Amino acid sequence: MAETKFVIFKIDSERYGLPINRVERILDNQNPTRIPRTPKLVMGVFELRGETLAAVDLRARLDFEPDSAPGNYIVINGAFGRAALRVDGVDGIESFEDAEIDDSPAMLKSCDDAFFNAIGRKNDRLTVLLDADYLLPEAVAKSVQKVSKVAA
Repeated sequence: MAETKFVIFKIDSERYGLPINRVERILDNQNPTRIPRTPKLVMGVFELRGETLAAVDLRARLDFEPDSAPGNYIVINGAFGRAALRVDGVDGIESFEDAEIDDSPAMLKSCDDAFFNAIGRKNDRLTVLLDADYLLPEAVAKSVQKVSKVAA
């Protein structure tokens, strides 16, 4: 049986996971510089080792109420380039065997957004596994690409 590793994080009390091969690093809370006229999900930008990264509010993306408490940023590589996703906290890395991963339920696949990939089941806990390539809506992905090009 094959196993896949995910970086597990929380938003409120819900558990989410991103494939570890798409995660570059995890950062403590940052203070992004707001960029006018960007989509609301884009919190702004910050500098990381000489490069400018777009900071995206994953709480807003997943329709959670705003929260100004400090959190973590997960730097990911997606089809749109690099971005830093603001989450409430990171729990760590967890492996799921193939048998512990269920395809995304039909109701989620019928949504316009394809970022729900699957559900992980382990130790009586469910984890929503996300697809890094489709995590950002098209308008936000374009903004992130512009930031990446400007920084390059």
